[in-house]
Amino acid sequence: MEIIFTEHAKFKLNVLKGHGFAFTENQIKKVIENPDFVRETKFNRLAAIKSLNDELALRIIYEEGDTITIVTIMVVKRDRYEI
Repeated sequence: MEIIFTEHAKFKLNVLKGHGFAFTENQIKKVIENPDFVRETKFNRLAAIKSLNDELALRIIYEEGDTITIVTIMVVKRDRYEI
């Protein structure tokens, strides 16, 4: 399935890089394909979450249809999004 990055998602990759979290589009795609877990979010979107370490996780908000559209990307505290 094709994965598309919105301009906002591309912008967020640059913002994260400026904060010391450099991710490639391929790394983001791998998280979508193999997340630790997925949650439903607002506006019929999904959040793929992948642990980075004991404290932080990568959270990717996306829409799923004929293609997967990545809306935004963020680094979050794990304990806020885990079960």
